[in-house]
Amino acid sequence: MLKAVETMALSMHNRHYERNPGYGPVDPKESPNENTIYHVFNDGTVEYTKGGHAYMQRSIFTSGYPVLTDAMKSKISFPMRYPFGSPADSYVQLTEKEADAVRAEMRRIAMAAVEQTKPIESRILHLHEDTASRQAGDVKLARLYNDGSIFEVNSNNELVATKSDPVPNVRLRLRIAERDGSSYCVVPLHEALQLRTDLLRLASR
Repeated sequence: MLKAVETMALSMHNRHYERNPGYGPVDPKESPNENTIYHVFNDGTVEYTKGGHAYMQRSIFTSGYPVLTDAMKSKISFPMRYPFGSPADSYVQLTEKEADAVRAEMRRIAMAAVEQTKPIESRILHLHEDTASRQAGDVKLARLYNDGSIFEVNSNNELVATKSDPVPNVRLRLRIAERDGSSYCVVPLHEALQLRTDLLRLASR
């Protein structure tokens, strides 16, 4: 799905350069106010600025904020980059209508990913409540984070060991919030490992 939206955006971008080599959608002969250029980034951010002879010499405004996770974003590569920006941030130059269409498709993909993980998210929350309501005994526990990473903990919820890395394209909504914006639930370690396997299966689709 991500490659499909990348192809869609690149096709639109390249079409402008085929029609107007060297300039794309920017028309130096047009008034800057009549030639607004939209930048769609690989995370779904949309910016716009005046075109014509004033392109990239006037203020840049944001009309749409990120809709894809960092993992999703990393799978999309566009040809344009700001010289002062992060190498991971790339964009295409489009019209307003094209920008809206590309971002809408990115948003649809992001929402589909959320819907797919809801049953797993519900199971994690249930296991967290169940674990909190009884003594763990000899059962090993773990923090299962909203990015799919797992950290083994003791009965006092103190970190013992790292068990796994994050799962690509996963961002769950879990119970306990951390200062960095992440969240987690405490569940039996064997359950956490199985749930991560389920998340990996979804992420590979």
